[in-house]
Amino acid sequence: MSAPLKRTTLSARQRQEVALFIDSVSRRGNRPSNRAIVEYIEQQYGLSVSESTASRISKARQETIQTELVNPNAKRCKPVQYPEFDLALKEFVLSFQHKTILSDAMLIEKAKLIADGLGVPAGALQFSLGWLQKFKERNGIRQHKLQGEAASADDLAIVEAMPALREKCGNYSLDRIYNMDETGLFYR
Repeated sequence: MSAPLKRTTLSARQRQEVALFIDSVSRRGNRPSNRAIVEYIEQQYGLSVSESTASRISKARQETIQTELVNPNAKRCKPVQYPEFDLALKEFVLSFQHKTILSDAMLIEKAKLIADGLGVPAGALQFSLGWLQKFKERNGIRQHKLQGEAASADDLAIVEAMPALREKCGNYSLDRIYNMDETGLFYR
């Protein structure tokens, strides 16, 4: 009697690569056996999986291939309870992230408004910081804090001044144009 396999979980990227392997072999004529899939996984990743795992990956291969990998190293993917709500909040973040600073409190309040607008039952979602963190991870949203000069820059003034600056600099060769921060290097 053989020893039972140690439980192994493939990452989302690994499952997608295995599904692509199965799909490519299937296009050439015949679907690989579960044993062949297990051997492929052992050879590629050095992991031992059961034939039932290979069978599950094979059955769901089209869905796995078409899935966009936001977090390729994730081992488990819990489905979103309200996908239309998730999509609406993601679109809000993507459309306003470059216009204003979106704080966590602001995102939670906007999430509550979107949920009310879409008819999500009250109390169905807990709008906590943990929920918001998972939402950000799921959708690949990161918060970058601007430091130094970038934090104090007026973006609108920069956009308006660039054409005039390009016109003035056009009269000089590139070796005669310096960043004002670097002029101190040439002072002496």
